[in-house]
Amino acid sequence: MAVKPNKVAMVLLVKNEIDIIDLNLRFHRAKGINQFIVMDNGSTDGTLDYLRDQAERSDLVVIDNPDSSYQQSKWMTAMARQARDVFGVSHVIPNDADEFWWPKDGLSIPEVLSEDATVQTVQRYNRLLTREMESAQLPFYQAEYFVKSPILYSGESQINNPSCSMQLVKISPKVIVQPRLLWKIKGGNHRARHLKFWSKYNNSDLQVHHFPYRTYSQFETNIAGRAEKLGRPKVKMGPHIKRWVPMYNNGTLEQEYNHLLISDAQRTVLSEIGVTGQEKGLPAFLADLMEPKP
Repeated sequence: MAVKPNKVAMVLLVKNEIDIIDLNLRFHRAKGINQFIVMDNGSTDGTLDYLRDQAERSDLVVIDNPDSSYQQSKWMTAMARQARDVFGVSHVIPNDADEFWWPKDGLSIPEVLSEDATVQTVQRYNRLLTREMESAQLPFYQAEYFVKSPILYSGESQINNPSCSMQLVKISPKVIVQPRLLWKIKGGNHRARHLKFWSKYNNSDLQVHHFPYRTYSQFETNIAGRAEKLGRPKVKMGPHIKRWVPMYNNGTLEQEYNHLLISDAQRTVLSEIGVTGQEKGLPAFLADLMEPKP
């Protein structure tokens, strides 16, 4: 199949994301994504049922893969090649359900992509839930504050320091790839290897906004799933998982979740010293999708 310029596919590997997967797909459709391939990796919360109900859409392919070996790199690379071979796309975005790709100036995602670069790197930012949002039971997508200049904690501090604020740490960027001559998408979707390796680009016209924790129930479910995988051969987990799994096991995870929530006083200080910024466009866009005006 001939490649169509800036026909963009998004591939996702998901597990137990029922609270966010619908919004993720609707948002990225609204921002110009033409095709989705979603692999469910053993969900038990209704995510797979939801995807199956949506599978009649021509832009969505659903793969049921309950394999517990968690071969993320292999599976994401295979889905990118499937998007290339079956749908003839020019670009593939490897995504997670809690990430929203936000182009500048109200543009669509295809409009801000480089047509030439084989691997485009896009910066990623944590969105911050506040204690006030939690008290008012406001949904996660109304979070206006994000970490623009992260705190460079050491790996050891991230794992062992109780006062470390994990939502403020530096997180890795994400990549967009041209699937033709793609060699491998690396674990975490943070890097990719391409046979045309010299054609790379840092895309500043696009940002990835990350909502890693939305409610305590969701946070606990996520860490419980990671606890099953931590320690298996060839399964690599970051410092945050090495921190949170022991907390899950010893019953202090909810205390850590409350520590992640930012108070108004903390937010004011963080804003004054340049750690956090405010951005209202994405929350407004998401609210319109979730709460359409009559």
